[in-house]
Amino acid sequence: VLASRRSLPPLVSGSIRFLDADGDVLAFVREKDGARLLCLFNFARDKAFWPAPEGVGTIRPLTFGVPDAFLTDTGVELPPLGVLVAEIG
Repeated sequence: VLASRRSLPPLVSGSIRFLDADGDVLAFVREKDGARLLCLFNFARDKAFWPAPEGVGTIRPLTFGVPDAFLTDTGVELPPLGVLVAEIG
């Protein structure tokens, strides 16, 4: 994950904007030079659901060899201790 992080400019030095999330989910967007990444982290030992806010755009997940999140029509289902890093636009 750390090696992949270095190849994504928004994760290295982009701006950060925190998004609303319930429970043990941390949600934010990192942005740099027009590239936007959605980052979701589920710190719970149970699965969690993050409802995508209006206007978030298309979510295109990047994979890092961690448990996969599941995209739905209305948001993202995160597995226990799951992570999602995705390009959005």
